[in-house]
Amino acid sequence: MRIAHALSHPTLVLLPLCLIALAPACGDEDIKGGGADGDTVLTPSDTNTVGDTNFADVDTVGPCDPIDQSGCKTGENCTFVGSATASSCAAGGPVAASGECSAEQRCATGVCMSVNQTANLCYQFCVDEGDCGTDGTCLTLSNAPFRVCKIEGIYQACDLLAQDCTAEGKACYAVSTETTPICLPEGTSTPGGACEHAGSCKKGYACVNDVCRAVCDAKVPASCGEGATCRDFAFTVGYCEPN
Repeated sequence: MRIAHALSHPTLVLLPLCLIALAPACGDEDIKGGGADGDTVLTPSDTNTVGDTNFADVDTVGPCDPIDQSGCKTGENCTFVGSATASSCAAGGPVAASGECSAEQRCATGVCMSVNQTANLCYQFCVDEGDCGTDGTCLTLSNAPFRVCKIEGIYQACDLLAQDCTAEGKACYAVSTETTPICLPEGTSTPGGACEHAGSCKKGYACVNDVCRAVCDAKVPASCGEGATCRDFAFTVGYCEPN
């Protein structure tokens, strides 16, 4: 099996997850601003899983291979069950990749889970981008012994300045794996407070160099008022940097 070696060198973004068999509450998606001289870039950062998922850092190879779905009987799914740290064979279901799933409507292959309070969907396992098809993205999950292929279009797009997310408890953030700002569960870190990723910060703030900074109109350097300057951040939006 090739999964154990490849997982020892994770790349790309780290995401928290919530397996369908576990608690339904999940945390924030990764985003982090960093850079020098106001030239801020988006980079991956570590995140914490909220809920009962707490995978140990152990060998992830089980009796079957979740990538090529070998080692199981016909109709079974090589997956990760509950809080297991190794793959095993489980009864497969009728739901195809990217489809909505539940404990009753199981995935034919992959794992049924929710990321950042989205719907429960069937995510396919991967080791690298090649396992996710043309232009696919293989995401790294927080505190999990496996990676999954990104599912497009599961988040509401939004405006960082307008903060126009319609779902209660959501705020607009810039995310390194998305082409537009998206709505995620609002963070709790206050202005000037420490943050690990964009979702750590309160609505209207971005995580820049591990500190929550107010977002501002990058076209208007004075939009932060006295004592701060609006610096470029992402998606034509800036952040307020103290002078």
